[in-house]
Amino acid sequence: MLSLINISFRWVNEVKTPLSDLSFVTTEPADENLAKWTGDAASAYNAKTVKQKAAVDETVLKSEFISQWLFKIAKTNVDYAVELAKIVTGLAGRLAQAATEAGTVVDLPWAVSTLAESVGDIVTAGLNNLLSIGQRFVEALGNVRDIATQVGDYSKLPQGQWPHAVRG
Repeated sequence: MLSLINISFRWVNEVKTPLSDLSFVTTEPADENLAKWTGDAASAYNAKTVKQKAAVDETVLKSEFISQWLFKIAKTNVDYAVELAKIVTGLAGRLAQAATEAGTVVDLPWAVSTLAESVGDIVTAGLNNLLSIGQRFVEALGNVRDIATQVGDYSKLPQGQWPHAVRG
């Protein structure tokens, strides 16, 4: 879980932030004399810069999506671990209670009763956990669908490639 959170932040710090800095750079002329450039070559160059800026901006959005996606999965895993821990701590509490009730032979029936209630609670919690696993499976499929949608969107990256200004 910590690894997912760490990678989520790395997507922001090492991918999104540097790429977002390129968004402005792709359309800013390196030389002020380029603003006076006209003709077919200038039009073709300007058309390419628009595509490059769109590709940069799209990549920034995708990196933000991936960061959020990873963090959401980590959060869901933490929530699941907490639910499992609640079952274990509940059982430990019941066992401790039964142990204190079994201090004498006279109190043994109450201790057995406490353990019997615990078994019922554990079975209920286990079945509820099984239902939760079903929900998590469907959620995981939704996560796979979400990432496939992002990775498969080539609207700004023609054929999944970076739009080149010059081909040769």
